[in-house]
Amino acid sequence: ESLFESLRLEKNIIKGTFVIYGLYDFGFIKLYNSKVEGVAVSEVNKLKNLVQKFANAILACTYYELVKEQAEERKKLIDEQKLTLLQLNILIDSMKAGILLEDGTRHIDHINQEFCEIFTIPVPADQLIGVDCSAAAEQSKHLLADPEGFVKAIDVIIEEGKPVFGDEVIFADKRVFERDYVPIYYNGQPGGHLWQYRNITLRKQQEAEVRRSEQQFHSMFTNHNAIMLLVDPVNNIIVDGNSAAEVFYGIKFSDKTYTLDYIQIATKENKTENGGVLKQGESSYFMMNQVIAGNKRKDVEIHASPIFIENKELQFLIIHDVTEREKTKKELALRETYLSAIIENHPGMFWLKNIKGEYLYVNKLNSQHFNVSEGGKEYIGKTDFNFYDKETAEKYEMEDRALIRSKKSITAEEESIVNDKTIWYEKLKFPVQLNNEIIGIGGYAFDITNRLQNNATMRLQSAAFESISHAIVITDVQGVIQWVNPALTPLCGYKAEEVIGKGMGIFNSGQHPKDFYSSLWNTIKKGQVWSQRIVNKRKDGTLYHEEETITPVLDDHGAIAQFIAIKQDISEKISMEVALTESEQRWQFALEGSGDGVWDWNAVTNRVFYSASWKAMLGYYPDEISNTLEEWEKRIHPDDKQRCFGDLNKHLAGETDIYINEHRIRRKDGVYIWI
Repeated sequence: ESLFESLRLEKNIIKGTFVIYGLYDFGFIKLYNSKVEGVAVSEVNKLKNLVQKFANAILACTYYELVKEQAEERKKLIDEQKLTLLQLNILIDSMKAGILLEDGTRHIDHINQEFCEIFTIPVPADQLIGVDCSAAAEQSKHLLADPEGFVKAIDVIIEEGKPVFGDEVIFADKRVFERDYVPIYYNGQPGGHLWQYRNITLRKQQEAEVRRSEQQFHSMFTNHNAIMLLVDPVNNIIVDGNSAAEVFYGIKFSDKTYTLDYIQIATKENKTENGGVLKQGESSYFMMNQVIAGNKRKDVEIHASPIFIENKELQFLIIHDVTEREKTKKELALRETYLSAIIENHPGMFWLKNIKGEYLYVNKLNSQHFNVSEGGKEYIGKTDFNFYDKETAEKYEMEDRALIRSKKSITAEEESIVNDKTIWYEKLKFPVQLNNEIIGIGGYAFDITNRLQNNATMRLQSAAFESISHAIVITDVQGVIQWVNPALTPLCGYKAEEVIGKGMGIFNSGQHPKDFYSSLWNTIKKGQVWSQRIVNKRKDGTLYHEEETITPVLDDHGAIAQFIAIKQDISEKISMEVALTESEQRWQFALEGSGDGVWDWNAVTNRVFYSASWKAMLGYYPDEISNTLEEWEKRIHPDDKQRCFGDLNKHLAGETDIYINEHRIRRKDGVYIWI
């Protein structure tokens, strides 16, 4: 009792010393002393016996409040632990990562279903509690790209006992996981292992794709023939430029640092005239004129967009030299102007309709034809029913519908009464297509009244060809004879049937070099008239001179369709010219021999022939004076000019039979002589 009383009084000792296990078992109480030293063993045994004997009384009278308090705290702690464990298990089971918790003996303490799916374990997670993890690793290692390395790495990590984060594990099926490991300690001693496996296959694929994209971009950037620049938008420094840019601007980006100002590209502080500006984080597009290598000016088109390289934002610039394109655009605009002018001033009528038959455009001749205002504004938006009688309008409407169905052009000749005059037209209607879809109808109409009248005239002319005295030969574009008139037979001895279907080479005399005939063909194939004297051969082999003129005949499209050759025998004329030339040579020899100066002025061409003796009389060599009238005029003495030209004008006016005048003329040495 005295011992009990002393223990009761020392309540703090009781609270800190005794732990009671199991209120249901009063026959066994375990005691230990962790705070108070010096308690005798005999006293403890006495106390043990006392407690065993009076357990109910002790609990009821002395320890009731203490036990009740401890029990409630323990129950609360257990409930909290259960709740925490439940929440932890729910969290682990719901995680997308595979979680494995091993106890100190490497047996499974907890595992989630995600872990089972990663390692294709065909057993529910709750049935794996207590399984040996070392044996499980051996059974699953075949799933890994490096089976032995996988098992060995686990052993090394556990042996080192240090946390591991971001360790990559590659499976045989190309999946990639990131493995984390955390050792668990109880009271400073190893008590378990926590593993986490996160699937990073997609991330690795994306990283590989990024690396591949960067490599492709670098290859494209380096080798592309387009001009490319990488620019730091913060300071506008050109980070890199490809070889095309170096050639274009005539600089080496590796030699020094260049900014956008150097190549005149606008920044926020320096806008271009058209407002183009490079802005950080934004795409932009503009055009400008730059000075490039060789101090040349070029029109360029600039596309800029943000790009991230090694986690740094840059501006990627693609620069196109559009000088030729802009030049072409201007040329196209000019051509459109020309085309519009051609259509407006075309000798035929031109119009455009939409598929509803409403006029969209008519040229000037349409306006004149139907007596509407210049430009045909009255036409726009209206149909043929507004301008023609019902019968004619319905006819045109049917033509348009047929054209739309067939997608083929329609040509026709038709008669029309305009201002009480009968006029014949050749009409062409054609579909206007966009992407193989009919969007409208275009048309031309030419006044062929004169042409039809000319056809009758041509028939008369054809009859005239038959009776003309000159030989006429018509060939195709290859020079094959298609038609000859009767005058050919007296000229060369051939009948029509003997030459039709033959080439013009049948008349070749062999007297001219190949270059002569090449020049002939080059001329007529260009659509030009060729006319020269030529030596040809008759059927009997004799040679004769002829004056031949070959004229190209163009078809309606402006292409050469035929050649017409007109041939005239000039053999007698040639003989007369030879005789005349010989006579003139004898005459000139006589003049030169007399010592008199002779000039011959062609008043039509204003060219003058000065004889050698005339030039020598003035102290000049033959090649020192040209054949202009000025050569004579500028050497006449100023005091004699008025009288000299006065006499000349009288003669030209027919007032004198001959022109004769005495005047002074300056020699080469400056001295004037009378002539």
